[in-house]
Amino acid sequence: MVKATIAGYWAATAHDRSDIHDQSYFIWVAPKYSIRAITTAFLMGLFLKVDALTMPLKNLDVKLNHFLVPSVMLTILGTFLECLIDQYVGPLDSRLRFVT
Repeated sequence: MVKATIAGYWAATAHDRSDIHDQSYFIWVAPKYSIRAITTAFLMGLFLKVDALTMPLKNLDVKLNHFLVPSVMLTILGTFLECLIDQYVGPLDSRLRFVT
């Protein structure tokens, strides 16, 4: 969320600043990090609501739940880990390191 805010500010003020050389990068990276923050919050909430033990037991006639619940939970966990492991060092990360 912090990266999205900083990238959005730099994208909005890039035309007035001389230290930003690639304005289009910041225009695209700000929505990327904004959507990633919203998606991560949604997936964390969904992960807390999906009950892997009782959902298949409450609907015994629906055999798809035995596949659906683990696949949904692994997808949520995989997406969350992908957000944590993303190690791309681009102009935004370089500028954040320089500023801090």
